[in-house]
Amino acid sequence: MSLDDPVIITCAISGALANREQCPAIPYTPQEYAAEARRIVDEGGAMIHIHARRPDGTPSYEVEDFRAITAAIRAELRDDDVIINYSTGAVGVPVATRIAYLRALRPDVAALNMGSMNYAKYSASRKAFVFQTVFANPFDEIIELLEAMNELGIRPEHECFDIGHVGSLAPLIDMGVLRAPLHVDCVMGVTGGIPATARNLAAMVDNIPPGAHWGVIGISRAQWMLVAAALTLGGSVRVGLEDNLYLPDGTMARSNGELVARARRMTEDAGRRPATVAQARKLLGVVGWVVRPDVERAHRNAGPDAPRSTPSLPLEGVRVLDLSRLLPGGFCSLLLADYGADVLKVEDTGMGDYIRWAPPYLQGAADSAKSALFLALNRNKGSIRIDLKQEAGRGVLLDLVREHDVVLESFRPGVLDRLGVGYDAMRAVNPKVVLCAITGYGQDGPLRDRPGHDMNYLGLIGLLGLTGEPDGPPVQAAGQIADLGGGALMATFGILAALRAAERTGEGQVVDVAMADGALSWLALVAARYLADGELPARGGLELAGGVICYRPYACADGGWMTLGALEPKFWQAWCHGVGREDLVVQQFAAPGSPAHAAVEEIFAARTRAQWEAFAAEHECCLEPLLALGEALASELVREREMVVELDQPGVPEPVRLLGAPVKLSRTPADTNRRPGPALGEHTEAVLRAAGYDDLRIAALLRSGAVGGPPVEASEGSFLA
Repeated sequence: MSLDDPVIITCAISGALANREQCPAIPYTPQEYAAEARRIVDEGGAMIHIHARRPDGTPSYEVEDFRAITAAIRAELRDDDVIINYSTGAVGVPVATRIAYLRALRPDVAALNMGSMNYAKYSASRKAFVFQTVFANPFDEIIELLEAMNELGIRPEHECFDIGHVGSLAPLIDMGVLRAPLHVDCVMGVTGGIPATARNLAAMVDNIPPGAHWGVIGISRAQWMLVAAALTLGGSVRVGLEDNLYLPDGTMARSNGELVARARRMTEDAGRRPATVAQARKLLGVVGWVVRPDVERAHRNAGPDAPRSTPSLPLEGVRVLDLSRLLPGGFCSLLLADYGADVLKVEDTGMGDYIRWAPPYLQGAADSAKSALFLALNRNKGSIRIDLKQEAGRGVLLDLVREHDVVLESFRPGVLDRLGVGYDAMRAVNPKVVLCAITGYGQDGPLRDRPGHDMNYLGLIGLLGLTGEPDGPPVQAAGQIADLGGGALMATFGILAALRAAERTGEGQVVDVAMADGALSWLALVAARYLADGELPARGGLELAGGVICYRPYACADGGWMTLGALEPKFWQAWCHGVGREDLVVQQFAAPGSPAHAAVEEIFAARTRAQWEAFAAEHECCLEPLLALGEALASELVREREMVVELDQPGVPEPVRLLGAPVKLSRTPADTNRRPGPALGEHTEAVLRAAGYDDLRIAALLRSGAVGGPPVEASEGSFLA
């Protein structure tokens, strides 16, 4: 850190030791915390450090008290007004209890005492109290807390009480449980800690690992001397009623806001500038525009009785820029977002993602977020609008690439290179970045520049030609096999594989996904047979594509259909025995059009679909009804597997019903309702602030058209054809 860095002013809003007998301004209730938070933010505080209390003032380490306080603060402030920092320091509280409220609520930051230490100023009149209030943190509990914070995507604040605590950071870095950027606070003025002098502060700072952000926490009235010393040395500061009740002139503070106001004036008098919340987030490595799921729900519900908290998500901390449009890229980033990645759609300053404007529409939603098809692919994401034809817009994109792990795009090969923001440019600002490009035919090869759609890819790789009856035309599938199976799923796998490699090597790479390649891989068994024996398969002749009578759909008496999948002999025998036709057992693999096929068709045509469903319940033979889409979505199977879920979309009176997450994780399941589908450009300004842009620069970018916020009305045109 240097004197040129902005100063993060943190306020410890209410500690665990002082009470209203000592200072009437100390908050107890959630509403009082919220009022103090407003005063802190209005005076320039960027981060609030929270010890929870019950409404009667007693300290609490329970989830519900942290939730109620945080919800009240979020209801008072905008989501980007302040960084939330939870204390994990406790007297005699098990580490599991402390991890429980972190796991349930996931604050931006959590403070961690880097050793066992008394957190009180020595008092001859209160000896017993002083020596009984040790915040015990043995090394194994420090590691356990750090591992939990890493898992949950919470940035740790390392509270160091002496030089030895600072020295313990190095082995934790070597063990891999500490990750840059570090946030270290030197705590001074407590019993048993390093004496509160400017010289001792300088000695501690000299031992902090290079590149770390650091600040000072002064306990009692030595606080103001330490604030001045930290500002001179290039650090940040923390004040607040937890640490010190008095202003520099000796008068008792009437609010946390008064303490923050004094710290801000001292910062300015030292020739430095207070950090905005966006600048603080960047310095600390805290995610900007994304709101923690449970906190956002509490905010939306305007009270502590919000829906239950969600467990941590497996991809939390992974940051994705999605420049793609429509289905393949949209479904890929949807999977990443549902499982916890922070996905930001990067859209043009015209129409944005075309699917935004596809009917049917949901009444009450923003114009650019009212499409049911758009919401199906874009829940849990944010949106920024950038004009990549402008140099300033390209600069914004590269600034975002610097802070993200993955860039996903679906332009034709070479488009980003021609604009000057291709992989080489991205790698120059972020060597670990993974660039995933989804195209029809890949980044090289004879068809790299050719346009195409799902059916084209399936036709070229031989799959479409094998689908249908022998004497009939090729049959198109209702689902997009190449777009989803060959593109989106392959891209998701490729991204996760490349991220794992980047963790090991520190280097990113390009993930080249051709939908034609991916769809061809669906013919793994068919191609292997042909490559081995040279016999060309015919349409309708493959065993799994209608070529045998034991594996086909059959019409019923009432016009319904059943699907018979009795490939294994035991299942075919069960069907034959069930219908009383043992003579058909030896005909399992007869071809369509044979006498055996005609007999099976006749048997199915003699019963209704309902009768066959009853038969299937009694005979284990891989026999299931062919359902219409409405029947399938209303079925017990879909309901019990939670494959239709509800999304809270602003403006829409009822929850929007969409398909759910297809992979069920036992410990860290997906969350399909973390955030609504974003309006076009909804998060532009918040994203830029989180990237360190000030209001004047943001206004200039908006005026020039290099970036755009939400449109006043539907736009026309697009920046890349």
